[in-house]
This record gives sequence, C-alpha cells and structure tokens, in this order.
Amino acid sequence: METVVFHLPPAGLHKRKGERRSRPKNREMVQPAPLFGDGLGMSQEPEKANGHAADRTAIRRRIKQLYGYFNREQWLQCFEMIDPKLRQGVKVEPESHAAAFEEFKKCHGAVRIWYTRISLHMDVHENKRDDRPFSYVYIVWRDVREVFHMFRERWVKDGGRWYTRVVGLVPNREPAALAVDVPR
Repeated sequence: METVVFHLPPAGLHKRKGERRSRPKNREMVQPAPLFGDGLGMSQEPEKANGHAADRTAIRRRIKQLYGYFNREQWLQCFEMIDPKLRQGVKVEPESHAAAFEEFKKCHGAVRIWYTRISLHMDVHENKRDDRPFSYVYIVWRDVREVFHMFRERWVKDGGRWYTRVVGLVPNREPAALAVDVPR
C-alpha cells in the first residue's frame, strides 16, 4: 500500500493574545492512498450520505447482531429483529421463522459478512404504503465453503430502532454432494 505524507507548516500564533497553538512544530500527517480510486479514507462515507451517519452505523450494528444471532443459532433473538408490524400480525410465526433459518444454516453454515452497502430512504413522503424511513441493504457474505453470496434486504426504522423485513432465508439448492456435512 502506498502512503502519502503531508508536511504541515509550523504552528503559528493565535490572532488573539499572541498565544501559540497547542500543536507541535514540523509535525507530519500520514494519509493512506485511496484503495479503490474514490479518494475516501476507509472510515469516511461518500458525500451523498446526507448527514445520516448515525443511521448507517445503527443499521450496520443491527445487521451484525442479526447474523451473530443467526451464527449462534439464537432463533428467538433473530425473530425479535423482524419488523414489529410483521410480528404483530399472523404474517410470521417464531416456529416457522426458526425452521427456515435452521434449514438455511444446515445448507450454508455460518454467514460471514464481507461487505455491506446501505441505501437510506429517510424521506418517506413518497411512500404510500408505509410512513417509516427505510433502507435497502446489500450484504455480500461467504459461507463455510468460502463461496460468496449476496442478500438484498429491506430494513425499516420503527420507534427509533432498525428492523429487518426478512422473515426467512431460502437456501440455494446446490448439488447434494456439496450440501452434505456442512460444518457449523
């Protein structure tokens, strides 16, 4: 990895009271070169983030929680992360949800997240069905065979928390020879 070093000018005097700034003279700032050509550092969001960094962070945290529960086979906690509007009705039941997740895990093993892309939609005036902010999330993940897959999920913000609208996962039926004895 290439590194760019910027030499900063020596500390000057404050305009008021003739005091020196608190930083040392002749300090260097080290900045890694862009990895993918977009000029953003690894922890920076693009300008189109529109000031919703807290929501992006919250969604990423909730995604990690969901798939952490999934990998530990804590199906009830996975169920609690589903949109409350779906849980309140008869649209999804804990038993069927757990069975779908368990079947998926038998086929693919643990979900190891490799990349997450979040598309926020905080302006809900155009949405006629639901008046809550939502997000489309693209998750690139690897299974136990190191094969990459992608989920496209819809998350909604309800009562200040983000919830998934995914009520079950359908395993990709691969040849039987590959699906046998998947380590957990």
